[in-house]
Amino acid sequence: MTFEVEKPLINRLTHHRGYVSGLELSKMLCVSTKTIYRTVKEINGHAQDGAVIESRRGRGYRLIAENLHLSDELPRLATSQSCCR
Repeated sequence: MTFEVEKPLINRLTHHRGYVSGLELSKMLCVSTKTIYRTVKEINGHAQDGAVIESRRGRGYRLIAENLHLSDELPRLATSQSCCR
């Protein structure tokens, strides 16, 4: 399930400047907040330069562009398949 959510999640966070709550993301993507949490964990696990998506309690999630090589990392993350399918 997380694979199907990775690309839309990254796209949503790319188009927001600040933090987006897990609840808001879950409503946008029609999944549970737990799925958002798992997907962020999966994406960050694939990142070579540290966390790509920052999470802050009480604020939500945001994309950390400075830790992301947009030309290399983002397309790979958005199309990578989870080994847990």
